[in-house]
Order: sequence, then C-alpha cells, then structure tokens
Amino acid sequence: ALFICGAAYGMGILNALNHWKAAAFTPCLLNIVWIAALCGMAFWPDLPVRSRVFLLGFAILAAGILQLTFVLLRVRATKKADGTGIVLRPSFLGWGDGATKRVVSKTLQGAIGAGAAQICTAIDQLLAQAATPWAAGVIAFADRLMELPLGLFAVSFTTVLLPTLSGAFGRHAIEEARETFMRAFVGLVKILLPAAVGIALLAEDLTRAVYEGHLFDETA
Repeated sequence: ALFICGAAYGMGILNALNHWKAAAFTPCLLNIVWIAALCGMAFWPDLPVRSRVFLLGFAILAAGILQLTFVLLRVRATKKADGTGIVLRPSFLGWGDGATKRVVSKTLQGAIGAGAAQICTAIDQLLAQAATPWAAGVIAFADRLMELPLGLFAVSFTTVLLPTLSGAFGRHAIEEARETFMRAFVGLVKILLPAAVGIALLAEDLTRAVYEGHLFDETA
C-alpha cells in the first residue's frame, strides 16, 4: 500500500503535466511482474501451495517497489520551467499553506466516496455468504466482467479528465470545465450503456468464453 500510494502520487503529477504515457504504463508493471512470477512457478509443478502464495506475495511487493521507482525517475526526468527536474522528497514543510489544506480536504472527500464503494462491496459479499456458500464467488467473478468496460473506458476518460478539469478550474474557466465534463459524460454513456446491454444479453456466453475453460468447470 505504501509503494502504490507513492506511485499514485507521482502518477498524478505526471498526468497534471500532460505526461500520459509514463503514468498509464505504471500500473502495467504490476501485471507484468506477477504474470512473470506465475509463469515462473509453472516450471516447478511440485512447489507447495504455501510456497507459491509467499512467492506471489513477494512478487507483488517487488512490483510495488518497481512502480514507485519508475514513477520517481520519470518525475525527476520531467523538466520544470527553469529546466531542472522535479525531485520528490518527504517533507513536513508547507502543511499550513492554504493550497495544501484544500488538497487535503478534497482528498478526504474523495477517500470517503471511494470508501463507500468498498463498504458496499463488502456488504454484498456478506449478504452473499449468508445466502449460500458459493454466492460470494459468483458475485466476485461477475464483478470482473462488469469491470472490463469500466477499466478500458471509464478509467481512461477520468484519467485525462481530472487534470483537464483542474486546469480549467485553475484558470477560473467554469463554463469550459462544465462543457468538458458534459462532453466526457455523454461520451461515456454512449460507450457504457451498450456495454451494459451487451453484458446482460450475452452473460451466459461471456461466462462460458471467459471462465469455463480447462479445469475451471461450471461447478467451479
């Protein structure tokens, strides 16, 4: 959590400075590392399950360190107006500044919103477990299918939208911010509504195509 939060902070800086590629590539490092770890374990079929779990855990930890290191290097390579790089160092200076207080306040508001979503997910899981032993797993697997269009489109839209809106508000261009938000919102609706309909109509076929392969049968 420490490494990924630090990486997310650096990614926010890169996005704000319109360096999209490096910020977009950073999450890919996690996937690359843990897929490599899983592929590596395939060469040791006799490895105990406990050892596999530990190795995968350490691979994720290593991926977090790699992500943070990559972001810090990319931020340092980003030049400021005076031609020098941006070096991120821990500091307790500036906490009383009005701009810092505003950032902390907005961050807390965002955390409450994100936390509410996690609480709802936890409640879903608890209700599912109370209903039947296998329901929680079904919800989790269905959630992965639902997140596919969200991850492809919604996250991409919002990643670009956040610094764009921040820039507009920084210039006090409220009307520009409103028009940008509405264009993005309409664009997302045009993509996600058909995706929702498609997932609903093709639910059984998608489940078979994505999940029912190899040893992962209907019962699993």
